[in-house]
Amino acid sequence: MPNVPIAQQFLSHVVLLSPRQILIVVVSTSAAMFLMTRYRISTVLLLLQYILLPQLLSERLYPSIFFTRLGVGFSICFILYLTADHVQNAAPPLTSRSGADDDSNEHSEGGRPRSMGLPFCALTLALGGFTAYHLWRRYPLPPMPPELTLTGYWLMIGGVLVTLVSLDPLRIGFGLLSFLNGFTALYLFWEPGFLVTALLNVVEVLFAMGVVLFAEEGLQTFITDVEAEE
Repeated sequence: MPNVPIAQQFLSHVVLLSPRQILIVVVSTSAAMFLMTRYRISTVLLLLQYILLPQLLSERLYPSIFFTRLGVGFSICFILYLTADHVQNAAPPLTSRSGADDDSNEHSEGGRPRSMGLPFCALTLALGGFTAYHLWRRYPLPPMPPELTLTGYWLMIGGVLVTLVSLDPLRIGFGLLSFLNGFTALYLFWEPGFLVTALLNVVEVLFAMGVVLFAEEGLQTFITDVEAEE
């Protein structure tokens, strides 16, 4: 790691959690993010991934790459938060006008249909957790820290499962971005270069923009359907 005194001093004060604590926080918050339908809270939980995962790699990453990952995470989550705020503010009045029940199991908070019920999603995540743990035990990937390996496996498997059982664009986006976070964390341990990081950052930003476009398109379709029913 190059000698960048300011960055090194900052990192020495930021890294407050141990790798095991980071693992626990990331797994618990990502599970909550996958299960809840409050998109704005989910966006904040996604931001925790972008803040904590680089800390697991702080000894391998250049300070500039470390801060780049943080900046990309804040940018993506800010865009998603604005979109989530727009979706959740626009949909409930329309849902109320159409006579739908906001608290029913058939609709999420934003007035969009849920893909599956909460029990099914919880069982799916339990299966994902079991698969990630079994994969971690069978393929530990030394010399990678075990906490980083398990975190990466969990985010990738959990993200894929959430994407497969979801129909809502924002929930799919949270799953895809979690998968990319897990993959990026594992890949950057082996290839912590500037070019690789830049390519991964571009891919994540493109995915986030795609999620925003699909979410806005879905909202417009929902508004059109409600107005047609009236």
